[in-house]
Amino acid sequence: MAEPLSITAGVISLISGIAKTTAAIKKFITNYREAGQDLRLISSELFAVQNILETVGDELDGPSYIVSPRVEENVAAAVKGCSHTVKMIEQLLLKYLEESKRLKIAWALYAQGNIEKLRRNLDTHKATLMLALSRLDK
Repeated sequence: MAEPLSITAGVISLISGIAKTTAAIKKFITNYREAGQDLRLISSELFAVQNILETVGDELDGPSYIVSPRVEENVAAAVKGCSHTVKMIEQLLLKYLEESKRLKIAWALYAQGNIEKLRRNLDTHKATLMLALSRLDK
């Protein structure tokens, strides 16, 4: 069973990771405007996840209440999954930024599909967090 304090630490770390990844996205869009639409979609997912995480963190830091072990485990797993996905997004963007001369071709052939898969993955974790948040409110 995950402890609320360890979940809160994970939430704080993930919010920091989202900020770093958002900065990488902005830099990427500046260098390669054609990727803008794909990256705007993932940016909005990151923003939504960040808002949910802040709410979860507030709930866990709030007055004492009983949280079922299952809800704690679901939140911890979703935070861990989001962290992994956010790191993969950042690594992918940094990799393609390093290949700036071939960026357009590489993005079209490889990265665009990968970023969409990561966006869907993030959306799945977001849904888990939203469900867990609804259980925290009760």
